[in-house]
Amino acid sequence: MKNKIKLAVVVSLIVSVFSNTALATVDNLEYNLNVTLDKFFDRLVIPGLSVAVIVENGDEVTAQRGTTLDNEELTEDHVFRLASMSKHLTTLMVMYLHEIGELNIDDKLSDYLVIDGLENGDVMTIRQLLNHTAGVFDHINGSPNVFSAALGDPEREWEHEDIIKYMTDNGSYFTPGSQYSYSNGGFYILGMLIEAITGESLAQSFDSIFLNPLALSNIFVDDFSTANNPITNLATNSRSYEYHLNAIGAAGNFVASPLAFARLGHEVYTNDFLTDESEMAISTQSTLNSAYGLGSRLWEAHDVYHFGHTGKLGGYRGIFMYIPEQKTSIVISASGYPATSSTWWLLIDTILLDAIKYNQDPSYVNKPPEPVDDEKDDGEEEDNSSGGGSFGFALISMLALIAITRRTLKA
Repeated sequence: MKNKIKLAVVVSLIVSVFSNTALATVDNLEYNLNVTLDKFFDRLVIPGLSVAVIVENGDEVTAQRGTTLDNEELTEDHVFRLASMSKHLTTLMVMYLHEIGELNIDDKLSDYLVIDGLENGDVMTIRQLLNHTAGVFDHINGSPNVFSAALGDPEREWEHEDIIKYMTDNGSYFTPGSQYSYSNGGFYILGMLIEAITGESLAQSFDSIFLNPLALSNIFVDDFSTANNPITNLATNSRSYEYHLNAIGAAGNFVASPLAFARLGHEVYTNDFLTDESEMAISTQSTLNSAYGLGSRLWEAHDVYHFGHTGKLGGYRGIFMYIPEQKTSIVISASGYPATSSTWWLLIDTILLDAIKYNQDPSYVNKPPEPVDDEKDDGEEEDNSSGGGSFGFALISMLALIAITRRTLKA
């Protein structure tokens, strides 16, 4: 009986070692992200920054720096305007409708939605709208554009006919399928297409397709906010309500916390809410732009392929990245434009590398940034192999406990 009790105690200790090791490795990723944010945040010169990473097994890590406009410290629950990252979410909705047979992305737009006066509206396909080869006028970056009118009347709720007039009045850039030209107008039309097929607003459609089935929160279509009707927990900046986001539509009017967006990416891609065929279509380069798929930018860094989308609008900047090989979702959101673009992209690259290294070796621990006035080191590199609870440490501990067990059982 005594031996059984002693054995139970030892087994409990072994389980504890491995449990603490698993926790420690997740803590390592969180630690590394915080080291990175400590290194970059002051250099960005922005009000706030929030990061979320979800790895294959569903472990979630978040980190934040800064405050809202009212000096409220940011948490993982604060939401950000997604700007053009919204295009990836719009694409996911279209691909879902494609999967359930409500549309086919190689069909013509006019098979489902007829827009009077839209040049080539009877020729362009849904796929061409998704990969920016439809030639639709860009009502945000084109000239003339909607901004001057929207900024002059921030409470105005824009109707579809108000925005479509920019497309019909200014014609098409080219014959569909002949060139590539990034078009917010094309994605605005995709939002109208979703509404035409579902019979619901874009916001209601998103909730029906993703939010409710996946039990998500803190991610939604903003078709309502003004300075007099603000968004709860928005990471505000001085431009948060400078115009009504109905003017942007499905091209950029989504709002989310980085954690909520990363959770959606995890459910859609890692947990296969959408099929592998849809993921392949989204992440495969188009014939006219090797760096763009369907509503998705394509990258390769550190010999790792990944895809997603960037966003920059109204004082907000961000990026969503998914790494298929490692089944990892990363979202970075800023409530201001970084002081330099190079610093922003270096931050992104460093966070990407933090995630890649974690997936390759969960025991990896990053070195904290050295103080500016600190003395130079002696050239000896710190040994990070133990990593504050690595597998190696756990294995050694387990072997020691087994040895103790043998001696205990003999006693």
